[in-house]
Amino acid sequence: MKKIFPFLGFAVLAVLIVFNFYNPFTAEVEEGRGAHVGEYVPSELTGWSVKDKKLGETESVEARAASILDLDDFVYRNFSRKGGEEFFEVYVAYWSPGSASIVDVNAHTPDRCWTKNGWDIVNKEHRVENMCGDDLLLPAEKRTFEIQGNEQYVYFWHLVGGEAYEYGKRTNQFPTPYAYVRDFLKSKVLGTGEQYFIRINTNIPLDTLWRNNQFQEVLADLSGLGLTMEKDDVNVSS
Repeated sequence: MKKIFPFLGFAVLAVLIVFNFYNPFTAEVEEGRGAHVGEYVPSELTGWSVKDKKLGETESVEARAASILDLDDFVYRNFSRKGGEEFFEVYVAYWSPGSASIVDVNAHTPDRCWTKNGWDIVNKEHRVENMCGDDLLLPAEKRTFEIQGNEQYVYFWHLVGGEAYEYGKRTNQFPTPYAYVRDFLKSKVLGTGEQYFIRINTNIPLDTLWRNNQFQEVLADLSGLGLTMEKDDVNVSS
C-alpha cells in the first residue's frame, strides 16, 4: 500500500503540470474594476496624519515588488499621531477575475513575507470575527509579530470571489498539499472571481485600536470592498 503513495504523488504533480501549461477549461481573465481601492481608504482622518506609502523603499525595490505581485490596483496608507509614536496602516491589493491564481496571492501573506524579513510570529488566531458598527465582518486572520523587541499587530483577509479564504487552523507559511491542489485547480478550472488582499497592521494593540472612533470610520469605508457578512450568513454562523 505504501508503494502506491509515491505514484499517486507523481500522478497529481503530472496533472498539475499539464493544467498549468495546457488547460482547455482555463477560466479566462475578465475585465476588472480598474483603479478603485484608494476610494475605500480615507485620505484624511481627524486627529491623524495620513500619507501614502510605496511597495518598496527605493524605485528598484518597488518595481521588483510590483512585478512579483502583478497587481491590478493597490493602496498602502499610513495613519499616525503623536509624532508617529502611534500608527496603523491599511494595505489593499486587488486582482481582477482570473488575473492571478489563489496560490500566487497566498504566497504573499504576512505569515510568509514578514517572517522572511526577520519577524517572528508570537501569537496567532484564526477565523476571528469582529464588528464594524452594527455589521459583522467576515472572519479574518489575526497575528502578533515581533522583531528586535518591537511588536506589530496584524489583521488580514484574502477575499476570493467575495468570500473570505479559509486558511485553516495554521499559519500560511507553507500550504498543505491538499490546499495547494484545491486552490490550483479552482484557479485554473472554476475561476477565482475578483481577489482582494486586505491587511491592517499597527503598533497599537488591536483591541484598543478597534475602540477608536476614527479607526472605525476607516473600517467602515474599507468594509465597502465586501468585508461585511450578509444577513443570511450571519444567521447560519450564529
